[in-house]
Amino acid sequence: QKAPSALSRALRVPPPAPPPDGVLRLPPPPPPTVNWTPPDEMLPTVQEVLGAGDFSQLRLLLAISGLSDTVYGLSNATIFAPTNEAVERASQAISDAGDSLDEDSAANVLVVHVVPEPYPENLLGGEELLPTLGGAQLTVSFDFAGIPSIKVTVEGRSSSAKLVGEQIKCADDVYISVIDTVLVDGPTPFPGPDSK
Repeated sequence: QKAPSALSRALRVPPPAPPPDGVLRLPPPPPPTVNWTPPDEMLPTVQEVLGAGDFSQLRLLLAISGLSDTVYGLSNATIFAPTNEAVERASQAISDAGDSLDEDSAANVLVVHVVPEPYPENLLGGEELLPTLGGAQLTVSFDFAGIPSIKVTVEGRSSSAKLVGEQIKCADDVYISVIDTVLVDGPTPFPGPDSK
């Protein structure tokens, strides 16, 4: 029988040394994975989230509409919150059309953005109709790039926006999804971020 070469002897893994007491023991199992959800008292309120600088224009709309207390006091709901830039584009479009935002028109815009059911991000995109406080139906679908896009449709009218950033979970089971365009329940959609 041929003797093993020096290389094969060098590569040979020695058997493990026996334990001192002669009893083989298995390694301990890994700790269980826990999906931890912070309690409500650790989550921000709707007012705290919308109080950030990113939503100063939305706060102005809420003040004009008289709906601040209603929105800040929501529970078990989903809010599609337009960015400052989105609200500014919508306001400019209203001004260019010779109109202005009063309490009723601001309220009519805002109620399209509130769904009175909590929808965490993993449940969005199922193509189901989400009824809003204003009566319009929101559908959430994925575009070809896999980015969720929101489309509001009512009586053949449509307006669309894309989700931007991460969804924010608030106290009282409220979810805030940030969008790049103000949605409207009307024949003329507000301009999106790519509008000239």
